[in-house]
Amino acid sequence: MATKIAMATATTAVCISAMAAVSSELVANQDSTMAGVSTLEFGPISRMDAPSSRTLAMNSSLTLAGTTFVEVNATNGQCDRIQGLTNLAYGGNLVVSNLAGGDNPPTLGQTFQLFTVPATRSGNFSTITPALTAGKLWSFNPTSGVLNVVSGTATYPTNITSSLMGGNLSLTWPASHLGWVVQSNIRGLANPGNWFDIPGSSSVTNLNIVPTLTWTNVFYRLRAP
Repeated sequence: MATKIAMATATTAVCISAMAAVSSELVANQDSTMAGVSTLEFGPISRMDAPSSRTLAMNSSLTLAGTTFVEVNATNGQCDRIQGLTNLAYGGNLVVSNLAGGDNPPTLGQTFQLFTVPATRSGNFSTITPALTAGKLWSFNPTSGVLNVVSGTATYPTNITSSLMGGNLSLTWPASHLGWVVQSNIRGLANPGNWFDIPGSSSVTNLNIVPTLTWTNVFYRLRAP
């Protein structure tokens, strides 16, 4: 049976059976403590859901699956944290919300201690979303329980946006894909060998191209570095 445990007071002690399967949500609205629990299994959703970052002390084993939501604050470096675990198994997806807002994104090298990791732990998150921009990536270290902001180039596909202005063709793509290479093709799509790299495109996220009027079919794409 699905169970929702809401932590709504500054200190809450929740005593349940030695093995508890929590299949909907765990919501921690303030700093909270769970006691008398042997093992908790969370899925599909586990949340630390509060207007500011909170700490949850569990004193038990924790298995994560499905989607885990956490909040961080890029301005003051605070974040949600789970501690007191005796055993920790990561899994599923990690979704990160920045309380500082879109105008204050996490900075390169910033770290957030999400878990105090016990001696016995396993697994990792399969994805971390939403993706960062400007050449930054999320990286989670399951050994330390730390979420890191690292430098890197996105590995997932994206779209090129095109526009015409003053007879020139403008191509733009997201800052997260700085380092990807723009290729052009004037011969046809059937042969993969018809694509050619545009020099210098890996160091920018936009190109202005003067069309050659004798080229009636010209194609552009991004390729991973």
